[in-house]
Amino acid sequence: MRRQQTERLWDKFLEGDLTAEEDKALTSALERDPALREELLDELELANLLPHVPTSTEEFVRSFRARLSAPAEQAKMVRGVRARLHEKTPGRGASAIARRPAAWGWGITALAASILLLFGWVLQDRLSDFSRLDAQPPLVVQRVAGQAVVVSAYGARSPARPMQPLQPGQTLATDGANSWASLTAPGTTVLDLSGDTALRLQAPTTLLLERGTLSADVGKLPDRTWTFNTPHAEILVLGTRFSVHVTEQTTRVEMERGQVRVRDLATNRSAVLTEGSYAVLGAHVHMGGLASSRETYTTPLALRRRSGLQVLYEFCEGSGPIVHDVAGVGLPLNLRVQDPSAVAWRAPGRLATERSTVITVKRPASKLIEACTASDELSIEAWVTPANTTQGAVLPNAPMRILTLIPPPHGGGGAFDLGQHGSRYEIRLRLSNEAGSKMIVRGTPRGTVQTARTHIVFTRDAGGRTQMYLNGQEQPFHWFEEYAKWVKQRDKNSSGLEPVRNDGTFADWSRNAVLALANSPNRPDHERPWLGELHLIAIYNRFLTPETVARLYNAGVDCSAGQEQAFKAP
Repeated sequence: MRRQQTERLWDKFLEGDLTAEEDKALTSALERDPALREELLDELELANLLPHVPTSTEEFVRSFRARLSAPAEQAKMVRGVRARLHEKTPGRGASAIARRPAAWGWGITALAASILLLFGWVLQDRLSDFSRLDAQPPLVVQRVAGQAVVVSAYGARSPARPMQPLQPGQTLATDGANSWASLTAPGTTVLDLSGDTALRLQAPTTLLLERGTLSADVGKLPDRTWTFNTPHAEILVLGTRFSVHVTEQTTRVEMERGQVRVRDLATNRSAVLTEGSYAVLGAHVHMGGLASSRETYTTPLALRRRSGLQVLYEFCEGSGPIVHDVAGVGLPLNLRVQDPSAVAWRAPGRLATERSTVITVKRPASKLIEACTASDELSIEAWVTPANTTQGAVLPNAPMRILTLIPPPHGGGGAFDLGQHGSRYEIRLRLSNEAGSKMIVRGTPRGTVQTARTHIVFTRDAGGRTQMYLNGQEQPFHWFEEYAKWVKQRDKNSSGLEPVRNDGTFADWSRNAVLALANSPNRPDHERPWLGELHLIAIYNRFLTPETVARLYNAGVDCSAGQEQAFKAP
C-alpha cells in the first residue's frame, strides 16, 4: 500500500469513519512501515493534546517561558534546531551543515540562544501585565444550589463549593434546570449562572459561555476589559449589567445598563449595544432583532428569568382547559382546569373562575420544590382581579386560595398558600427550625383588596426577611390576632397555624406537593374556592428586590405584546 493511501486511511481513523476492512488494511500497512507508524502515533498524541493547549496568549506565554527557564529545555531546543539543519533537503543531497560542520556548530548554538533572548524580550511587557492580573483575586464561587460542579481542563469533575476560586481552564457547570451558581470577581463583578449552564474561564478576564443563561453585573477594571465569548459571538464589556442566553443555534444578549460591543462570529459584523437594547446572533439570525433606546428598557421575561423564575402562567391561551407553564425552565408544569364549565376565558390573559373548581396537575411540582428548598428563598408574583372583597372572611382559618402548593390528601402539610381573606391578602408559609415545623401567617392590612386588577408580590430571603407589595408599594404585615386565638382554642399544643418567627428553612416541604390555582386540590370538604380573574402567576426561588418589583409592576400584563414585549423601567 502506498504512503498516500495509508495516510488517507489514517485520516478516516481519526474521524471515526474507518470500516472493518479498512481497519485491517491500515493495521497491516503500519506493521510493515515502523517509521510511518511512529510518525502517525506522534500525530495522534498531538491531536489529543491540542484541546488542552491554553487558548489565551498570556497563558501560552507563561507556560512556554516556564519551560524554557529550565536548562534542560533550552538544551532540548538547541538540539532540535541542530537536528533540523542536519536534515537533507530533497534533490540537493547532504545538508549544508554536513558539508561544513565546524563552521556551523557555533552558529547553530548562537542562533538558538538568540531566539530565546528575543522571545523573552518581546514578551516581557505582556508577561508583566499578566502577572499584575494574577495579583488580583480570581473568580470565586460564592453560592451554589442543586448540582453545580467544577470541571478541569482534563474533564475531571468535582462539586463546586462556596469560596472556591475558579482557575483558567476550569469550567463551572450547573447540571439541571433547578441548579444555579453565583461568582464574584475583581472590580465588583457578579456573575449568576442559571440551570443547565456552563461557563469556562479562559483567562483572568476572558470567559466562554458554552451553553445556558448568564446574568452579569460587571465592574470596571483599570486598563482591562472583560470578554465574554459564546459559540456565536464575542462580547466586549467595559462595565455594565446584561444577560446572555446561549442555545445550539443562537446567542441572545440583553442590556440593562452600560454598553457592550458584540461581534457575530459567522459574519464578523459588530454593533454597540446600549441601555435597553438587545441582539440575537447566530448562524441563521446574524444580528437579527437588534433594538435600541435611550431609555432603560428590558423584557419582562428576561427580568423574571434573571430573578430565579421557576414557573410562569400568563393565561394567553384564550380557550381550552390547559394553562401552559411558559417559564422555559425545566419540564413545563402545565395545569388543567378540572371543570371547564366553571371558568370563562374573557380574553387572552383573562381567565375568570366563576364558581368552584381547581386548576392543577396530578404530578408533583418537583422542579419548584427542589429549587426553593435548595435556596430557602421564595417569591410569588400574581396579577389578579378579585370578584368581591368578602370571600374568605367567614372563618379565621379559611382564606380562599389564589394559589397553593400542597400534597394530595393525607400527604402532610402544605408548603405555601396565597389567598384572599375578605378585604386583605394572606400568605402562609411552612418553615422549619429548632422549634419544629410551623406555618407562618402574614397578611396585608384590612381594606387592601379591591375589585380591580392588582399586582401582588410576596418575597422572602434565606435569612428570614419577608416583604409584601401591592401595585409596587410595600405593605406592612399584620398579625391575625383572631386567627391566633382560634388556633389556641382549638389546640393549645398545636404545631400548626400560629403566627411565628420568620427564620427557618423549607426542609419539611413535602416532595409530593402539587401546585394548584383558584382552590385547594385536597378533598371536597376542604375546598377554598377563589373567584375572580387570573392574569399572571409567577413563582421564583429568589428574593426580589424593591427595584425588581417596581419594574415588574410597571411592565403590566399584555398578551398581545408577547413575551418579548419591552417596557420602561422606573
